[in-house]
Amino acid sequence: MPFVYLLKSIAYDSDDEWVITILGHVRAVIPPEGRLSVVEPVLPETVGGSLPPMMYLSGLNMPVNVGGRERTEAEFRSLRGRAGFSVAGVTRLPAPAAISVSEEFPADVCPPGLIAGT
Repeated sequence: MPFVYLLKSIAYDSDDEWVITILGHVRAVIPPEGRLSVVEPVLPETVGGSLPPMMYLSGLNMPVNVGGRERTEAEFRSLRGRAGFSVAGVTRLPAPAAISVSEEFPADVCPPGLIAGT
C-alpha cells in the first residue's frame, strides 16, 4: 500500500519559492510508490464567472496582504514540476466550492497505469 501525503492550503498565501520549499521537503522523503494529494483553491485560466466572486477578490488581496496569490492549474503544475512532482490529475470539487484536489507522484517515477511523459 503506497503512502499518501496530504497537504491543504499551503500555497494560496505563500510565494512561489516557499511553496517549492515545502513541496521539496515532501519530495525528499516520499518513497517511489508514494503519492501526494494537494487541496487548494484553483483559479480558472480565464475569468468566466464559474467561481464565487470572493475567489477573484482573494486573488487580488493575497499579494498585498500576505505576499501569496491564487494560482491557475497551469501555475500549480509548474510549481509541482519545479519541486520534483508530476501531476496525474486535478479534480475540481462541485460548486460552489472553489477547491481542487490534485494527485501527484514523484517526477522520476511513472506510476502503474500511466504512460511515461504524459
